[in-house]
Amino acid sequence: MTEVAGPELFQAAAAYAARGWAVFPCVAGDKLPYKEKDFFEHGVNDAKTSPYWVKQYWTRWPRANVGLAAGEQSGFWVMDADIKDAVGDKPAENGFETLEILSGLFGEPLPDTLGQHTPSGGRHWLFRWPGRPVKNSARSRLGPGLDTRSTGGYILAAPSIHPNGGRYAWIGSPDSTPVAPAPEWVIRLLMAEPDDLEWLRLRLDGRELPAFLAKRIGQPVPKSAARAPSTKTERISAYARAALDDEVKTVRQTGPGNQNNALNEAAFKLGGLVVTNALPEDLVRQHLMAAALGWSIDPRKGGWDTAHLEKIIDGGIAAGRNHPRDVPDPPERQQRRYQPQRRQRGGAPSPATVGVQMAAGRAVWNARAASLTDTPAAAFLAANGVDPATAGPWFGFGEVEYLHGPDGAEPGCIGRYPALLACMARWPDRDGKPEVRAVLATFLAPDGRTMATVADPNTGEVLPPRRLIGAWQGAAVRLGKLSGERLHLCTGAVIGAQTRNAYPGVPVWIGGPVSALLHMALPEAVRDVIVIGADSASDEMRGRVARALGGDGRVTVRFPPRRARNGGGHG
Repeated sequence: MTEVAGPELFQAAAAYAARGWAVFPCVAGDKLPYKEKDFFEHGVNDAKTSPYWVKQYWTRWPRANVGLAAGEQSGFWVMDADIKDAVGDKPAENGFETLEILSGLFGEPLPDTLGQHTPSGGRHWLFRWPGRPVKNSARSRLGPGLDTRSTGGYILAAPSIHPNGGRYAWIGSPDSTPVAPAPEWVIRLLMAEPDDLEWLRLRLDGRELPAFLAKRIGQPVPKSAARAPSTKTERISAYARAALDDEVKTVRQTGPGNQNNALNEAAFKLGGLVVTNALPEDLVRQHLMAAALGWSIDPRKGGWDTAHLEKIIDGGIAAGRNHPRDVPDPPERQQRRYQPQRRQRGGAPSPATVGVQMAAGRAVWNARAASLTDTPAAAFLAANGVDPATAGPWFGFGEVEYLHGPDGAEPGCIGRYPALLACMARWPDRDGKPEVRAVLATFLAPDGRTMATVADPNTGEVLPPRRLIGAWQGAAVRLGKLSGERLHLCTGAVIGAQTRNAYPGVPVWIGGPVSALLHMALPEAVRDVIVIGADSASDEMRGRVARALGGDGRVTVRFPPRRARNGGGHG
């Protein structure tokens, strides 16, 4: 069940600020900071402890998630453990297993300290600022699945809402649980100065080390460590992973009145896979706890008691151990059911993949506003010299999720943005009903005049402000009926609308970004194509587009002379 934000977020932000922890507003239901010119522009660098500014921020964005600045300013840094599946050549990562290995090698577990359960199944540990700079890192310093957040970094703090709809929840209480210092081995692994590395080598002398740790301290990698898989999650079968995902989803979506029973039943079913070693028990506990902590919070009762939830999970797993579940040896079609659909680079997607893609594109288009009038998309078009009234029926407006993920992997939602939508269809050569296949979404900034700056919350990478959603191969936005042999083919929604205004007698089609033109199917009647909006494309890419559109030479493909960008908000 997706949570609905309320006044508890402002109340939590105010309480954290009163403790001397610097806070700032993040997008409702997301991890990205809000951004508004001349008010709040610099994310974590604008974090405050002032009651005045906290009130200003949450008055402006009352549903904002609570960003908590880490580092010297707040007096703590954060260790973040997460579990990630293998993607392509990138191996799976299990931060909890990495911690177990490190604690065993050094003979010192992590101390009891304030922390958080994250709705994705991870965990935060808050540690006292050590008096020397702690660096932000992504699993390169402590090991697979372990990140750190320090000065310049941040976490979302309870009761913020994760993009998956669940809530962050404290382990302990900020009012009663102390923030402890980290063990010395943790600090020395993070710092890795020459003195630290020497200390680590002496401490670990004579021990067989995993590959990631041996590399970190400059020791030879044992052959056994190089051959060993990095985490247990790599050995989880598709069947067991699907079973875990299904039960966790069921728990997360259960409403008030049956939540305890749902959690107990899920733990019971998964306990049968734990006893047969199909699933690690720690993994089951972490995911079920995260799902339960994502339940709605009754303001009269407060948040869920983690001890109560742990008791239910423990009881369910224990009972499930008496009913073992073997992983079946499924037929090939059942194995494929739980594998992400992948295709070779440059190959054609399967019919099933195309069907799923088309459904996604149509869903976005069908949910659009009926008219552009008085929407941010209308303001965006007007700011770029296009009268919204003349844009035509193939343009719309909507609040759209920005989806981003590796090719072939399940994408994750980065956030929802207002967007100018352009409907892409595959058009018949002769009169006939077009087949809606996709939309080209141009994400809009709050000023209504430019495209949004979208950043990946994990890497900080700036992502393209446009995204094709659906089965876009061969599809286009058609502005004007094809008449004659010439066609203007544009690479963006606004560029297409501007071109249509400039050349009202010539058909204009919008085919997405330049790379999408490599898959454009042209009608037989077309003999002359002018590609507009490819100024920034390399000569090599232009050549590829010309060859793809020109086919056997029957079509002449031309590019207008390059011109310098004028800073406009092309869509």
